[in-house]
Amino acid sequence: MSMRVKGSSPAVRVAAVATAAIAVVYVIGAIVLNLAVARHMTHQDDDQLGDRLTTARHHPDTLRQRVARATRATATSTPTALRCSCGR
Repeated sequence: MSMRVKGSSPAVRVAAVATAAIAVVYVIGAIVLNLAVARHMTHQDDDQLGDRLTTARHHPDTLRQRVARATRATATSTPTALRCSCGR
């Protein structure tokens, strides 16, 4: 990797190469972190959906019950728009 700039000192070239290397490492790290978070969130959503489907399969009468909108006071840590009021 030859970065020849007319009149630049060796220190400037070293700084430019170091900056480029750090930028590449940062971008790779950001991509890896993004993939890991996306995989975790997908796995978490799949687990929740599986639990809800299992509940619906074993207790089909809960499907006929009224569904209440989640309010700020009853909202869970996951971003769900609707919450089932299953006999509670």
